[in-house]
Amino acid sequence: MPVEKVIIAFGCQVRDWNDCSDVTTLLDGHASVTKVSASPLRYRYKKGKRKIDIDLVFEKAAFRKALDAGGAVVVYDGHSRYGQGPAFCGSGFKICKDPPNSASNPMGDHFRMGWDAVNVPCIEEILHHCVAPSEYPETPPKTFFARAWVRNVFKLAARPIAKKTAATCGTIRFARRSLASCKPAIARLTNGLGERTLATRHYWYTIKRGADFETMVKVGSGDLDATGLACGALFVNSCSSKRHFYAALRRKRIAVKGKTRFLLTTRPASASTTHVFLQLVLRGLDPRKAKDAKKICRRLNAIPGSGRVVTLK
Repeated sequence: MPVEKVIIAFGCQVRDWNDCSDVTTLLDGHASVTKVSASPLRYRYKKGKRKIDIDLVFEKAAFRKALDAGGAVVVYDGHSRYGQGPAFCGSGFKICKDPPNSASNPMGDHFRMGWDAVNVPCIEEILHHCVAPSEYPETPPKTFFARAWVRNVFKLAARPIAKKTAATCGTIRFARRSLASCKPAIARLTNGLGERTLATRHYWYTIKRGADFETMVKVGSGDLDATGLACGALFVNSCSSKRHFYAALRRKRIAVKGKTRFLLTTRPASASTTHVFLQLVLRGLDPRKAKDAKKICRRLNAIPGSGRVVTLK
């Protein structure tokens, strides 16, 4: 059966960028496309006997529902949030300015579909985005679901020499240290909301020549696990989505005995490529099929900044 349904979810900030406007321009400018409704933005593409319904959505609940749309082609175009997951917000969102008017900070309200723990920078992420993710416990459980790199950091930080170094703020690279004890000036910094979200944080190693500090935070795959993952194909068009999300996505697909094909990036993605992906689908390529998915990847990867997309089962 040919593609009949495409759902594109645009995340925080990206919904206001060319990524979204390029898609709406493609659909609005096509003679055989008729806008059906305003919210979600819904279009219908017709060519001969082929008919494809295309929805553009902007909410976490809508993205969750899309993953359960049997046979649909689903796209998430947005930030990976260092592996914390897709985040959604209203148009015109201003980092560290809108949270006081919201129940929660949209940049911290992720769709959880990743590892149990991920490493994020304290200043660039927690401070600058006014988020406060839960710190991961010092000792992970035996069933720890994490990247090999993260598991190794925990292992190195558990060594007696690392414990001693952490207590004295020594220079060994991998150790769980208190920012308040070892970097008090950093711990006292306030974010755009006047909050000291680093006051009780721990860091495991430094990055950017010591200008920032990596901490481990809780993520998990709770939101993904609550779905049936029934969509036919999922293109996660965000930075390094294969590294961040593939393990959890594959685990879920196996658990539900599904057939979802994944198109994922292996590098940081900076180019507006979702409209090219959609254009190829409208021309008849089916990302649910291995051969067509590979053709789509080749076309996308000819665009500088695509993030080098690969297709996986």
